Amino acid sequence: MNQRLYGIWLGEVMFCFSGEISEAKVDAWTAAVRRLTLEPGIRPFQRAALRLAEVRYPVVSTAQVRASATERKGLIGRSLEGLALSVQDTWEMLLNWDGAVLTGQQIHAGGEMEFWSKAAQFALDLLLRGKIAPGIKPGTVSGRRRTGQASAQSVWVPSFTAQEDEARFRQLAEAMPPICLAAVQFGSALEEGSVLNRRMTLLYSFLTAMIDNEVRRGNEQLGRNLYPVRARYRRGYSPMTELWWNELLGSGIPSNLQGPVAEISQMIEEITDTGGVPPRDQAQDHKRKSAGSFRLCLRIEPEESGEEELASTDVGNNQMWKLSFWAEGVEDPGCFCLQD
Repeated sequence: MNQRLYGIWLGEVMFCFSGEISEAKVDAWTAAVRRLTLEPGIRPFQRAALRLAEVRYPVVSTAQVRASATERKGLIGRSLEGLALSVQDTWEMLLNWDGAVLTGQQIHAGGEMEFWSKAAQFALDLLLRGKIAPGIKPGTVSGRRRTGQASAQSVWVPSFTAQEDEARFRQLAEAMPPICLAAVQFGSALEEGSVLNRRMTLLYSFLTAMIDNEVRRGNEQLGRNLYPVRARYRRGYSPMTELWWNELLGSGIPSNLQGPVAEISQMIEEITDTGGVPPRDQAQDHKRKSAGSFRLCLRIEPEESGEEELASTDVGNNQMWKLSFWAEGVEDPGCFCLQD
């Protein structure tokens, strides 16, 4: 009996499932997938952990749902049981992906798995060419946080300084199968914006996780050779950026950098601008800039009169004033447009 295999990226793990809800069928699928072996002898699901994830399909953009209060909202998510692959196991599986090998083992994979495989190869290509940059991301929230405090984590991110790399990234995002956005992630950027922006955000998260994992494995192999380039951080005296840099050169899971909201926000903005801002949907950003790009202005000025009228009129007492309405450009205040 052929078993189906679907995979979606949840931000920190690859969640693989069959789409079945029957406990007996899920158990049979789990047993079959754990035996899956790829060349050269890789068994990616052998250590995978059981996990529940809320999935909905078809994918509906939040912006489309909010367009009309009378429209039917997106489908309610359904909790499905599956196997969660770590970043390392996901990396090894996708780089050695071969659909023919799975078919021979009676496993029918969804088309999105081929997409994730191409995305992993793109991440490998960026690594081999050194197209990576130091980055930062908001830290994970755990427990109770003090008011006015924020956290962040160091991370290695892809660098799209070359136009061909950004073009390839956009092509991959546009080719992303709809099922990749099926995960329900409340409070995430993946639930907002255009479909293309959500695809780009998800793909960027995937590439970042793969690249960061591989760089940290390299840091582990270098070991003490990295000591000369580490900052001599002194708690309470050194700037937060030095701690961020040291965490970036570590080999394990980076710790949360905690500090005042203003300081953390400024650090995130500066590091992100230096390492490169993730690509966005240009069409949607243009619409946002266009909306409200003009503001209404009032202008009061003397009424223009002919020379004969001015000569026969007492200008100080009887001068007429005119009120006009103008549209002023927000981006360029020097641009005015007269409104009738």
